[in-house]
Amino acid sequence: MSTAPVIFHLPTCIDAPDLPPLVARYKALRLHGLTTDPDAFSSTLARETAFTDEVWESRIRNPLNTSFIAIRKEPGNSEHENAARSDIAELSTREWVGQVTLLGPVVDSTPSGDVAGGKTDKPWEAFNAIDFQQAADAVPRIRRGSRVVYVLVGMYVRPEVRGAGYGRMLVERAMEAVKESCARGAWDAVVLAMVSRGNNGAKRLYERAGFVARDEPLDVGGHEEWVLECRYEDLRQVV
Repeated sequence: MSTAPVIFHLPTCIDAPDLPPLVARYKALRLHGLTTDPDAFSSTLARETAFTDEVWESRIRNPLNTSFIAIRKEPGNSEHENAARSDIAELSTREWVGQVTLLGPVVDSTPSGDVAGGKTDKPWEAFNAIDFQQAADAVPRIRRGSRVVYVLVGMYVRPEVRGAGYGRMLVERAMEAVKESCARGAWDAVVLAMVSRGNNGAKRLYERAGFVARDEPLDVGGHEEWVLECRYEDLRQVV
């Protein structure tokens, strides 16, 4: 019997007793991706298998992160039974089959450019040498009308469930979160997706969601990544 995708938001404020199973699942899915699709990531399996639990915890607790997790809904469960379980309980006990992380918002201080034209701006530079805690603390002070930047990173869906809509639903949930934040803050926004040059599946996924790829990959620490963009005015039409 087939199972339907369900997307959960992974909280960054998690009680200590709830953290170990979430860290274990986060780590397992990430290392699975690095093992099965090494060309899809800018990092390496050797690097991340050496991470301590504290490093994995810091990724989950990053205050500028909004991570979305795909799990398989158990067949036969009623809506009442599903609603009776908290998101933490679901995330702690179900197998994770996909995830994506949304970073931001950060105020864009780079010169504005035209995606379809010269692409002279570099909005990703807003994240250079960033202090995530300071950036998160600054979010309530972002002025109305400001142009902000979000970045989608770490998109991965396990091979056995690809083609079932998990990736599309992950992107949709992330973009809905951007729309809600921009509506509250009256911000303009550009959403970037950083995709390893070898990850053609993720690149096509973002393009189908309305993202536009820059002409050439970007060198990120010696690793080439595609930069895809979706502007807020386009985002309102595609989600």
